[in-house]
Amino acid sequence: RKMLEQAQLFLDMKSSNDWASASAKDLPNEYMQQLVSQLLTPALQTLRLGPAEGVGSVAGQVVGGVLEALLAHLLNIKARISRQGARRLQLDIDYLENWVQTSAAVPPCLRAPLLRLPVLARCRHVLALLLPPKLMSDEINSSPLPDKHAWIARRSRTKRGLFC
Repeated sequence: RKMLEQAQLFLDMKSSNDWASASAKDLPNEYMQQLVSQLLTPALQTLRLGPAEGVGSVAGQVVGGVLEALLAHLLNIKARISRQGARRLQLDIDYLENWVQTSAAVPPCLRAPLLRLPVLARCRHVLALLLPPKLMSDEINSSPLPDKHAWIARRSRTKRGLFC
């Protein structure tokens, strides 16, 4: 719980205007790098010190909770997400997945279960709604996301107030 509160603090420090950037770097956002290096890595390293039973469950709650907090934050601040912003979000998710696959903080036996977390599938479904330049109504309706219309409302094709 404390871990998720800390993650939320990272996200809350950014207003909806702070999510805007003219930069088109092919790098994850700094907030994702900080979430991974300052929260997730120490949390999973600490879990390794405790008893083995339950570590996988707690690790999944920690990683999944951070991703859920990110998605909720984007919806709560009503971020307008451009195609470039969606691409950056994709880079953030890819960065986190790569960290799970390669970090010494993540025990090898937890890598596959963490990569199968439902929130990662949810992130991919969100990206499927945000990345295409145009969406047909059947593409929207076929999305398994219960909040698909909230994500469609976050799409922006103008250059004002964007998450980039």
